[in-house]
Amino acid sequence: NLIFWTNYAQMRVEYFDAHAQLQHLIVRGKTTSELAGLDRTKLEHPFDSIMVELVKDMAQHGLHPNMIANAIQQRIHELEKNRKLSSSGIFRSGGEVMSSIEPSSIVTPGTTARELALAAAERRAREQQKKNKDDR
Repeated sequence: NLIFWTNYAQMRVEYFDAHAQLQHLIVRGKTTSELAGLDRTKLEHPFDSIMVELVKDMAQHGLHPNMIANAIQQRIHELEKNRKLSSSGIFRSGGEVMSSIEPSSIVTPGTTARELALAAAERRAREQQKKNKDDR
């Protein structure tokens, strides 16, 4: 049960973050967050907003969101860190700081761990092929 609620809460964090990033998009005269029913306060304080939602939802199952609060805060910090790295033009990939940006190196909100691992494996394979060509 807690795994489900942790995943659900982290997806809500990503949902709020995506809407916060799309504030400049206007659809039928409203921002996407307005269409989704998310006001500025919820977007600026996602942890508090999500915790309020979870108190109601989890209570039906005899649980409280304090049990997963750390995981929620961790995901918020991860997204903030990724956004700061993205805006600075430096991306971390496999522990190395990269200044030359490859499309496969760019981490976007919502990128899964599987997608990141696949991109890293593809990058390593390309680097190995290049190294093998250079050695010949």
